Amino acid sequence: MAGDPERFARLLVDRAPFLRTLADGAVSKRVLADAHDVSRSTVDRAVRDLETVGAVERRDGTVALTLVGRLGLAAHDTFRADVDALAGAAALSTLPATASVTLDVVRGAEVVDADPETPHRPVSVLTDLLAESVHVELYATRVLPEVMDTLRRRVGAGLVLDAYVVPDVLDALFVDFREPVEAILASETVALFEAAPTYPFGLVLCYLPDGRRIVALVCGERGVSLLLVNDNRDALAWARERLDRVAASARTLR
Repeated sequence: MAGDPERFARLLVDRAPFLRTLADGAVSKRVLADAHDVSRSTVDRAVRDLETVGAVERRDGTVALTLVGRLGLAAHDTFRADVDALAGAAALSTLPATASVTLDVVRGAEVVDADPETPHRPVSVLTDLLAESVHVELYATRVLPEVMDTLRRRVGAGLVLDAYVVPDVLDALFVDFREPVEAILASETVALFEAAPTYPFGLVLCYLPDGRRIVALVCGERGVSLLLVNDNRDALAWARERLDRVAASARTLR
């Protein structure tokens, strides 16, 4: 394989459809031409290009994917999926560039945007998730009245709640929402902590009755403009690490 990574990357993008056709096994050039509705000369050029980087080989009148081709296609597909995920979560741009967010929490996430037609949808999805949970760990950077109402109802039904709240939000809660806060704190299943303002986003880790765990990342300067909901292993590990970091410096209030 010629050692030109830039050319290899360009060919992966340009010739990915051909590589994907070969992923299930060797096929003839005629099959490649028919599958992509292109001329035989186009297929010949594509095969020659891919041969020069070691991505395909000719075998008994057919074209086959090599190990390099298979791994290259996998790398291309992973990159494309990451780009698509980021494009769908463009509202993350409201966070600082240095925010402690990685692709682990974006990959495979359900992206819930606030838009002019459904401005409250992210909060609605979040409260629905809280309503299903039996245990919630949260890091709060803003007051969301709908979340307060849901937590009050769920705590009354036995929800276990570990709440890490930044000082400004604590002040607002006890000034503007004293009654629901006191009702929530009356439960023995609730632990409240004062947390340092470590992250510019809210974070919720929900434990569901069936044993599943789901993480929700909450973004928005006012209210919630974006909610990322994810239950994959890497996203859960990302959330666990950040909540542990918050807990390590938090002060127990109750």
